[in-house]
Amino acid sequence: MFKFNVRLLSFAYQLKKYSDRAGVPYIKPKGLRHSHASLLINEWNTTPLAIQKRLGHSDVQTTLSVYSHLYPNFDKEITENLKNLI
Repeated sequence: MFKFNVRLLSFAYQLKKYSDRAGVPYIKPKGLRHSHASLLINEWNTTPLAIQKRLGHSDVQTTLSVYSHLYPNFDKEITENLKNLI
Protein backbone atom coordinates (compact mmCIF):
# COMPACT_ATOMS: atom_id res chain seq x y z
CA MET A 1 0.00 0.00 0.00
CA PHE A 2 1.25 3.46 -0.91
CA LYS A 3 1.87 5.66 2.14
CA PHE A 4 2.75 9.32 2.21
CA ASN A 5 3.25 11.95 4.84
CA VAL A 6 0.19 14.22 4.83
CA ARG A 7 2.14 16.86 6.74
CA LEU A 8 4.56 17.26 3.83
CA LEU A 9 1.66 18.05 1.54
CA SER A 10 0.08 20.71 3.74
CA PHE A 11 0.08 24.27 2.50
CA ALA A 12 1.45 25.57 5.80
CA TYR A 13 4.38 23.16 5.66
CA GLN A 14 5.21 24.12 2.08
CA LEU A 15 4.90 27.81 2.90
CA LYS A 16 7.30 27.42 5.83
CA LYS A 17 9.76 25.42 3.73
CA TYR A 18 9.89 27.96 0.91
CA SER A 19 9.95 31.01 3.16
CA ASP A 20 12.97 29.46 4.92
CA ARG A 21 14.65 28.84 1.56
CA ALA A 22 13.97 32.41 0.46
CA GLY A 23 15.20 33.84 3.75
CA VAL A 24 11.96 35.69 4.46
CA PRO A 25 9.86 35.55 7.61
CA TYR A 26 7.21 32.84 7.73
CA ILE A 27 3.63 34.10 7.71
CA LYS A 28 0.83 31.71 8.62
CA PRO A 29 -1.76 31.12 5.88
CA LYS A 30 -4.36 33.13 7.79
CA GLY A 31 -1.85 35.98 8.00
CA LEU A 32 -1.51 35.90 4.22
CA ARG A 33 -5.27 36.29 3.95
CA HIS A 34 -5.20 39.35 6.20
CA SER A 35 -2.20 40.78 4.35
CA HIS A 36 -4.04 40.36 1.07
CA ALA A 37 -7.10 42.21 2.39
CA SER A 38 -4.90 44.95 3.85
CA LEU A 39 -3.17 45.43 0.51
CA LEU A 40 -6.50 45.73 -1.28
CA ILE A 41 -7.72 48.32 1.22
CA ASN A 42 -4.58 50.40 1.70
CA GLU A 43 -3.17 50.41 -1.80
CA TRP A 44 -6.23 50.20 -4.04
CA ASN A 45 -9.04 51.55 -1.82
CA THR A 46 -11.06 48.42 -2.52
CA THR A 47 -14.62 48.56 -1.20
CA PRO A 48 -15.71 46.35 1.69
CA LEU A 49 -18.25 44.65 -0.58
CA ALA A 50 -15.55 43.65 -3.08
CA ILE A 51 -13.35 42.33 -0.26
CA GLN A 52 -16.31 40.42 1.21
CA LYS A 53 -16.83 38.65 -2.09
CA ARG A 54 -13.13 37.99 -2.61
CA LEU A 55 -12.63 36.50 0.86
CA GLY A 56 -15.90 34.59 0.80
CA HIS A 57 -17.48 36.21 3.83
CA SER A 58 -21.22 35.48 3.98
CA ASP A 59 -22.00 39.03 5.07
CA VAL A 60 -20.29 42.37 4.49
CA GLN A 61 -20.70 43.05 8.23
CA THR A 62 -18.18 40.27 8.90
CA THR A 63 -15.70 41.99 6.60
CA LEU A 64 -16.26 45.36 8.26
CA SER A 65 -15.91 43.92 11.77
CA VAL A 66 -12.51 42.48 10.87
CA TYR A 67 -11.09 45.19 8.59
CA SER A 68 -12.84 48.46 9.49
CA HIS A 69 -9.74 49.70 11.34
CA LEU A 70 -7.98 49.82 7.95
CA TYR A 71 -10.38 52.51 6.71
CA PRO A 72 -9.38 55.37 9.08
CA ASN A 73 -8.96 57.98 6.34
CA PHE A 74 -12.02 56.96 4.39
CA ASP A 75 -14.21 59.70 5.90
CA LYS A 76 -11.48 62.29 5.38
CA GLU A 77 -11.20 61.33 1.70
CA ILE A 78 -14.95 61.67 1.24
CA THR A 79 -14.90 65.10 2.90
CA GLU A 80 -12.05 66.27 0.66
CA ASN A 81 -13.83 65.02 -2.45
CA LEU A 82 -17.00 66.85 -1.44
CA LYS A 83 -15.04 70.08 -0.80
CA ASN A 84 -13.63 69.86 -4.30
CA LEU A 85 -17.16 69.85 -5.72
CA ILE A 86 -17.93 73.27 -4.30
